[in-house]
Amino acid sequence: MHRRPHMMGQPVASSDRGAHTPSPASPFHAGEWKAQEAAGVRTQADRLTAMFRDALPPAAIEFLGGERMVVATTLDPEGRPHPSLMLGPDLLHANDPQRLVLSVPPVWQERLARHLDHPAPIGLLVVDAATRRRMRVNGRAVMHAKGRVAIDTEAVYSNCPRHIRPRRPMSRPVSEAAPKIETLAALGSEHQTWAAEADTFFLASHHARAGADASHRGGDPGVLQLDGDVLSFPDYAGNNLYNTLGNLLEDPRIGVAIPDFERGRILEIAGRARIAWQDDAGAPDTPKIKVIKARVEVDIEAAWQVDGAFAAPWVLV
Repeated sequence: MHRRPHMMGQPVASSDRGAHTPSPASPFHAGEWKAQEAAGVRTQADRLTAMFRDALPPAAIEFLGGERMVVATTLDPEGRPHPSLMLGPDLLHANDPQRLVLSVPPVWQERLARHLDHPAPIGLLVVDAATRRRMRVNGRAVMHAKGRVAIDTEAVYSNCPRHIRPRRPMSRPVSEAAPKIETLAALGSEHQTWAAEADTFFLASHHARAGADASHRGGDPGVLQLDGDVLSFPDYAGNNLYNTLGNLLEDPRIGVAIPDFERGRILEIAGRARIAWQDDAGAPDTPKIKVIKARVEVDIEAAWQVDGAFAAPWVLV
């Protein structure tokens, strides 16, 4: 299984600082433990173990069926994680509590056909941009005909709504551009502006045991900085799980998707991450104060521009 669900009566891993070996009952791997310790939240993370499930509860099935924003992390043949951001109606359908079907938009079908030509890890992040609810569904998947991906769930859990900017899709078309993915030879001033104006982006990571994972990051414009071949951003205090940073401590390969909600396009970056922990880790956090637990720097190795990624612009509410 991707993550071992917490069961009543099983021991929960010790929260002693410096102990980096989770017990068999813990849903966290060693990298996540290290990240939680560095951020000073090991004890808080242990209190959240009951939230992990291996199947979809009825409320989750209802939630997923109506959502229009999904990020799917899959791995290319070299094991590099890629985040495919999908925006539109009728993306997810639940056949039963442990089987989910993803209808893949045309722009991503060739990629996912390569990545999922046999059962392989997948990490889904589903965001309700209007209410700021979000849910993760991780497991294994294979792509079938007509752009449909069958997902066997292994870990299902909710995330907190922090740092999500509420948005809704407009009815007018965003552009007439045909969907395409273009490999970029270099990043220029246009892409620096693109990153600097972004208030929302998504991360793809992977762990050998835990599988693929997709996560959300956000903040005020300027939260992302693109300087030459380095992309950097702060990691604000959030749900105390530290799935992404934990994965990156074990495998630094990362994918970043930066949407341009006005023009229906996405800037995707792949590289290797370095994490610098902040001295104020463990400081109290309030809804009005974003405590920076770490800063992430990504040494860029490749980049793509995805035009015509979604049909309608998404505007701030």
